[in-house]
Amino acid sequence: MEHQVKEILDDLRFIQDRFFTRSTGELVLLADRVANTFRSQGQLLVFGTGPSNLIARILVDALVHRVAANRPPLAAVALGTDAALMSGIAEESSLDEVLARQLAAQARKGDMVIAFSKDGNSPACTKALVAAREANLPTAAFLGRDGGTMKSYADHALVVEAEHPARVHEVHLAAAQILAQLIERKLFPL
Repeated sequence: MEHQVKEILDDLRFIQDRFFTRSTGELVLLADRVANTFRSQGQLLVFGTGPSNLIARILVDALVHRVAANRPPLAAVALGTDAALMSGIAEESSLDEVLARQLAAQARKGDMVIAFSKDGNSPACTKALVAAREANLPTAAFLGRDGGTMKSYADHALVVEAEHPARVHEVHLAAAQILAQLIERKLFPL
């Protein structure tokens, strides 16, 4: 079993190193764009489905609460977290519409959208990104595998090239934490 743990960790290190080698510049650009959204009094709308929704919520928590600096909260909202609202929309429309309808209700000019998806093919996330594009909002997506269909709807596409969903989620979580730290440092330098 210890050998299997080492194999998993070696695989994670390889995938994580490849992602950050290829995507660090894009991550810094994204942090600048989100920081500018907050400077302009816009809010950040973040979403995903399944475990990706949890990563979205962790990013929002870091922005609303704080990473390290004692600072005011930032206007970030996680969509797809209200079970009653989601089931109501799904029952009356479709599960694929849940995030897009929430986004349409919440988004305003000057806001920005970030999506998380393990493979880039979530129908609900894709529809929400399309809705964001139609509203002329800047979009970003943390994706897995080859980026899937969502890649073409993201102004900033950060793709973890891995097949195993656990590896994708692990790298997305690290990237989300780093993004929050970069945003905080840009807005509240020490």
